Amino acid sequence: MKRIFITLILILSIFSITNAYSEEMHKEYYDSGKILKESHFSNDKKNGLEKIYYENGKISSIKNYKNGTVDGEYIEYYTDGKLKLKGSYKNGLRNGEFKTYLINSKSAGSMFYKNGKEIKSTLTPYMKEDVFFNYSDKTEAQMDIRDKKDGYYHMYYLNGRVMRLVPCNEQGLYDGTFMQYYEGGQLAQKGYFKNGLEEGEFIWYYEDGKIKEKAFYKNGVKQ
Repeated sequence: MKRIFITLILILSIFSITNAYSEEMHKEYYDSGKILKESHFSNDKKNGLEKIYYENGKISSIKNYKNGTVDGEYIEYYTDGKLKLKGSYKNGLRNGEFKTYLINSKSAGSMFYKNGKEIKSTLTPYMKEDVFFNYSDKTEAQMDIRDKKDGYYHMYYLNGRVMRLVPCNEQGLYDGTFMQYYEGGQLAQKGYFKNGLEEGEFIWYYEDGKIKEKAFYKNGVKQ
């Protein structure tokens, strides 16, 4: 009886230890049912790879986690699968060189970080507007920037719809009619830039098409 009791304790102990360490794969989906995100968890914390997908099935980004903190290589892709950005994190902070590429695979320069702080930049004027460097992870995951087309830089939502049409001149400054859209395709904002400054009337719209707000600018200053 004593042996049976000891054996039972050992079995229960092994069972408890086994269940103390759990691994899970969390998945999120688009409304269409297609995969949006895959994240590895252990002990309720992100550990290992996290992949975010475009709705067309191609990978948008790959990020590594260690005990719930971003740590390791980070890679970002365009909607057609071409490399857009590559760098690494250390203890949740950007560290070292982040290389960027245009949609035609040409280099667009780099950003250099130390403990999360930018110490140097060789980015082209176009890539300085990249959402990766200016928005939170949640926002950047919903956008994709393409190469210059017909005088505009095109920014896209992950579902492939245009988010912004940004007019830029050869100096990389906003110059011309600027338009921004809701994820459903409706016009959200329209205005005009001249040599990097707001000029003239800007209009904001609700998703139903009604005007939300109007403003007039002169040399970048709201009148």
